[in-house]
Amino acid sequence: MMGSPRYPMDWVVRFLDAVLRRFLGIWEFSDDPECIYRLSLGRAGRDMSLPDGTVIRRGEALGILHLWPEHLPPVPGSDSSLAWGAAMSRASRRSLQILAGRADRDPALAHLSAFGNEGVFFRAGPPARLLERIGFAVTQELSSGAQPRRIRTAIARRWAWLLRRAFNPHGRDGLRVSDLRRYEIWLTRRTLMAKYAPRPLPSTRESR
Repeated sequence: MMGSPRYPMDWVVRFLDAVLRRFLGIWEFSDDPECIYRLSLGRAGRDMSLPDGTVIRRGEALGILHLWPEHLPPVPGSDSSLAWGAAMSRASRRSLQILAGRADRDPALAHLSAFGNEGVFFRAGPPARLLERIGFAVTQELSSGAQPRRIRTAIARRWAWLLRRAFNPHGRDGLRVSDLRRYEIWLTRRTLMAKYAPRPLPSTRESR
């Protein structure tokens, strides 16, 4: 669980985050305290071919995953901490098991071919490798592109840093805004179900 904010601005960031969640239609698909993801619905901004053969067309409905800051394992001063990486891996796998169960039984999610986000910010290295190990396809660092997109990326990078400070004060120690890199991550429904869907119990026959 995250600690209390250390700075007045952190309370403002938490308030704005709550407003944005409502505006973007982000909801908690589980009340499990170990679930570190929230969900909203979105559309693919481009055609994509993902590693397991899934092809996504521009405009196709997708599940957009958002981190649930209050449920994240506390980050120490370094992203490369082995203990934090192990805790994050366990939390991510547990969350994807929950998501797979929900996606399997909820008609509102039945049409979604992939889950992820196109605006994820973290340092290069361990976080990207962790996500790939649990099934996500992770892009290389995304280019900022034209001037309007560069401005949006700069704002989003600053916002990601502010969120980290607001919800995990110690985790931003030594982390500069310029350290954050923008990635795109996607986990296809096929991979989600293959890796994380609940397995039926083996049938047993009564002895006669």
